[in-house]
Amino acid sequence: MIANSAMSSVPLLPKVAITGLGLVTPLGTSKESFFAGLSDGRSALALHSDLSSALPGELAGQPVWAGRVSEFGAQAAIEAGKRRRMPRLAQMCIVAAREALGLLPGAGPKNASAIHTYGANRLGVVLGTGLGGLDATIEFTRSFIDGGMAAASPAVFPYTVMNASAEMCIRDSAKTSLPVPDSPSSSTEVGCTATRATCEKSPRITFDSAITP
Repeated sequence: MIANSAMSSVPLLPKVAITGLGLVTPLGTSKESFFAGLSDGRSALALHSDLSSALPGELAGQPVWAGRVSEFGAQAAIEAGKRRRMPRLAQMCIVAAREALGLLPGAGPKNASAIHTYGANRLGVVLGTGLGGLDATIEFTRSFIDGGMAAASPAVFPYTVMNASAEMCIRDSAKTSLPVPDSPSSSTEVGCTATRATCEKSPRITFDSAITP
């Protein structure tokens, strides 16, 4: 425990080490391309006309600035049957997690470098999401507004839940894409603070699982 005049007693978290990194971003869809973009001073934003098609009046069709993720390797990382039913955000999560585990495109879970180094029972998933998949939310809301309850698809609704992509990644990781069948899994969905909350939660859940019989 630590304490001083500015704060009450605060429990110290166990020490953690970053053993892998996976990135799927508008600036780059791998560690190398992302850091190259930072080094070159490139912007992740660009003007896009198609994104404003749903805006009202004269705003429709006007270019808007946005950061968009291009092809990020989902076809090589996720089976076609699963990918067809999976929101794009969940696909991004899985591709980034596979890269963090050191899995090359098309490689099976047993090839993960972290598995050989630490063992499958020491791997888990703690995934944070800010707003979830907005594409599904917009699709469901638009169909409801235009056609009423009968037009709102029950197949789309689950993907409007903020943590849907996080949960899909966790469930998928427990099966095939990520080798964590017996490890701790959790998701955090607290809007703009999801990153901070997830970083705080990860060492806690990992430490608690390590000392629980």
